[in-house]
Amino acid sequence: MQWMPVRLAQLELPQPCVFALGGDGTVGLGYGGYSEESINTTDTGPRGRGPLRVLRAIAGRLYAAGMGRQVYRRADAGVWEVLDPPKVPVPGEIDICGFTSIDGVDEDEIWAVGYRGEIWRASGLQWSEMASPTNLTLHVVRTFKKHLVFAAGKMGLVLGFVDDAWRVLAQIPGGEDIWDLEWFGGQLFAATSTRLFKLLPDATFEEVAVPGLTSFGYLHANDGVLWSFGTLQLAWTTDAIVWTAQTPTL
Repeated sequence: MQWMPVRLAQLELPQPCVFALGGDGTVGLGYGGYSEESINTTDTGPRGRGPLRVLRAIAGRLYAAGMGRQVYRRADAGVWEVLDPPKVPVPGEIDICGFTSIDGVDEDEIWAVGYRGEIWRASGLQWSEMASPTNLTLHVVRTFKKHLVFAAGKMGLVLGFVDDAWRVLAQIPGGEDIWDLEWFGGQLFAATSTRLFKLLPDATFEEVAVPGLTSFGYLHANDGVLWSFGTLQLAWTTDAIVWTAQTPTL
């Protein structure tokens, strides 16, 4: 691989395979070997509308999204379908818009968020723009189960989808940008570049102490384990209380 990935994702079936996304739409993949494919090499893709930002596995299929509100779904090896919402800038048009995150528990309801606080929902792959309570950039949207959906981003703002509408739930102390969210042990966790928080029942955030760590940024929970990924710093926990730090191997 001669390029820098912007996101990674993994599919389990028919055999485990890791995918790496480049901003230009290059996708590297492998489960023993290594190969590459391109999402869209025309002017309607990253070349004409800006880089891709996110890669996510949703219901066993890969989705990529990015600037210019680009959305793609991997239909087969080397085949990516265009699933853009109806409102997109034409190639070359100067319009700073785009998606920074996409998620869903199934393909009946997929969420995408991005610049200026915009929020879109795809029901049966038909996109509609939702009213947003903020004009701040949203860095992440996470769907943990039906009707348990959160988004977060600049200035530590956290939104929730409540009663079929998006509302401001809370803001983390200090107002640092939030880069990732994760659900673990019945609680919502939020990561900034330098701190980790959990949402309390009273809709306030409490900082989580992880001894020895000063860098966070990204989270992942699976099989009863919550991981934190920072710059050259990793840590995991099975109870959100006792953390084990690990040094990544380069």
